[in-house]
Amino acid sequence: MVELRQPPGSEIVVASQTHRSSGDRWAQVQVALLAVIVALLVWLLSILLSPGERGPGDPEHLRELAARLMAVGALDESAALTERYLEIALIDSETRANVAFGLAESYLERGRPERALRWFYEAEGLGSKALADELGRKIVHTLERLGRPHAAQAALESRVRLDSGGNRAASDRVPGDRAPDQDNDPVVARVAGREIRRSEVARALDDTGAPPRPRTGQQREELLRRFVAEELVFRRAQKLEYDRDPEVVGAIERLARQLAISRFVEHEVVGGLQVAEIDLVNYFEANRKRYAGKRSPETVRLEEVREAVERDYRQVKAQEGYQELIDGELATADVELFPERLGDG
Repeated sequence: MVELRQPPGSEIVVASQTHRSSGDRWAQVQVALLAVIVALLVWLLSILLSPGERGPGDPEHLRELAARLMAVGALDESAALTERYLEIALIDSETRANVAFGLAESYLERGRPERALRWFYEAEGLGSKALADELGRKIVHTLERLGRPHAAQAALESRVRLDSGGNRAASDRVPGDRAPDQDNDPVVARVAGREIRRSEVARALDDTGAPPRPRTGQQREELLRRFVAEELVFRRAQKLEYDRDPEVVGAIERLARQLAISRFVEHEVVGGLQVAEIDLVNYFEANRKRYAGKRSPETVRLEEVREAVERDYRQVKAQEGYQELIDGELATADVELFPERLGDG
């Protein structure tokens, strides 16, 4: 039989074809990989450029969903999504602080102060200047809710020095720095490092309208104990933000308004009032019967009742001056009045 053999050199041709086929396949693989990479890039760009088409794991989608859940009262789910949002969102520190602060407030309102404190501290650590004061108050409040009064007091003292006497707190004074009239206004108590002076207690007594009278040692001690106790209760109320209650704030604003008006009238209207002797005489003659008491009006002399007459005359002139002030302000200011909208009640 005749043996069939490959022609000389055919092995080289086959090997060359095999190598070429392998190279072509690798090139095809590279092209396919490049196509996959391009597709992934296009997909990512489509997500970045089309924020309206967000998926369930998108941070903004989580935040919007959390807001919708909060609006309908699903607070636990809303808080969980907000925490997830803070874990994955790429946002600036100010925005993160605001979101963390809102989350902490939500926990505090729902009676979960431990979770609230965690997020208040998170917001504080981000260094937001806009939230600094509010964060200080909320941290004190939360520590008090957690039954940590000493920590709350320390936080309160680091936030603000309470010194209703108008002087720097004792811990703020430098050696040799003496308060005005220190010798005549001694320290009568210390509360958490703050000095309370005799004048401060005296002012408090004046505000209550208590009549000045001699007091025994026991009465003075009881008075001081009550003053300090009220200071401690006030501090606790501050920690729980009762001083920021809307009704309290409103009452303070109304009182401040009336005090400011009274002081203005006292200095600008009454203070500039000149009383001539003839004016007093005329006023006395017109109102002689008022000052006679049980006596006959003809027997009363101005010198006997001058102090009362001058006081009453000044009061009348002050009222007249204040009325003139009101009329002038209403006449010159840009004012519109709608009294019919007040109703009949």
